[in-house]
Amino acid sequence: METFRDFIIKEFTANGYDIIGNLENILLLKNHVHEDYWLITEDVVCYQEQANLFQEMQNSYYTDYPLAEKNISLLILYDAKSLTIDANEIIAIENDPIYFKKYMLAYTYESYISLMDLLANSSVADLAMNNDIFSKMMGEEELGPATLLYNIMHKLPFIPLRQQTVDSQKQNIFFSAKSNAGQLIGFLDSLPDQEDAINQAIWELVKVENNEEIDN
Repeated sequence: METFRDFIIKEFTANGYDIIGNLENILLLKNHVHEDYWLITEDVVCYQEQANLFQEMQNSYYTDYPLAEKNISLLILYDAKSLTIDANEIIAIENDPIYFKKYMLAYTYESYISLMDLLANSSVADLAMNNDIFSKMMGEEELGPATLLYNIMHKLPFIPLRQQTVDSQKQNIFFSAKSNAGQLIGFLDSLPDQEDAINQAIWELVKVENNEEIDN
């Protein structure tokens, strides 16, 4: 069976991206039409070494792709059973604006295998709109297949949602992963337009994905 990394790369290529480079097992992909670039890696350490990665990109790719520097994201895949990352660290990484936009996508071998079973006769986008899968996600107490599915939809925003009628709760929290997600919706809806409030919202989102209770 293909690895989780292979699966994610296939989602990119199915949605209009080509692999245009490889930097020590960090793949570089570009959209066919748009100036949208992604680096994909399973090496969490590359975040600490992002200055070196940026320099490598400057030396090898930014001359040929001058718009890449301002339109590039770094996607870090990590096995949540093999590597525990504190919620504060995830926030710090994803909020760090230097060099690249950053996304952390957690998975486990078990959740990935189970998700593959669910995807046997469906696409990621179609499965995400399935009411039974949505209900399954709402009931999961840990990183299960439905949770992983909606996290993928959240981290890879280019995956198109199918045009069909869905309830407002699903539209708002398809990317969330826990039974307290309804609380999160209310929290987000009540936010003032302030930077501190936005940062707090990000914190609450990460807590949801890490199975923690949202403070009232």
